[in-house]
Amino acid sequence: MAVAGGLLPEKLPEPTLHQSYVRTGEDQFTFVKDGMEMAQEVDVKHRPADGHVVAQIDSGDESWDLGPVPVTVDTHTIIIPRNKPVLLPIQHFNALSDTVRTRYLQPDPMKSLVGRSSRRFQLRAIRWPKGADKPIDESMERFEVIEINQ
Repeated sequence: MAVAGGLLPEKLPEPTLHQSYVRTGEDQFTFVKDGMEMAQEVDVKHRPADGHVVAQIDSGDESWDLGPVPVTVDTHTIIIPRNKPVLLPIQHFNALSDTVRTRYLQPDPMKSLVGRSSRRFQLRAIRWPKGADKPIDESMERFEVIEINQ
């Protein structure tokens, strides 16, 4: 039987996604623009080569802290999925660990705002290139700033 008056073939090709969509999980995709790349997911026990580190970014409490994180150093952009160990160049890891978020509080309406700085991402390094035979000590694994309202 002819479809559309014979203009279309009887058997249509299977629909496919463009190569810009990268699978990041079961039925989950991330759009990656040209010039960007997804970070390589690795096992927790993977030994990184020199100049790389195995790291993981945990999800945050807010809804915008659930998606992947793009990190750019010079012109090299890597998109990092959350809650998965990935292999990162040390320059990108340093850029992530240097990001700071400042929240301004006003404890008293008669006083000016007070800024409190904290790390932007819940980032942890799992393995470094040198001495990769042992995981990082648990006490040094997470970067976290605890804010105390005084």
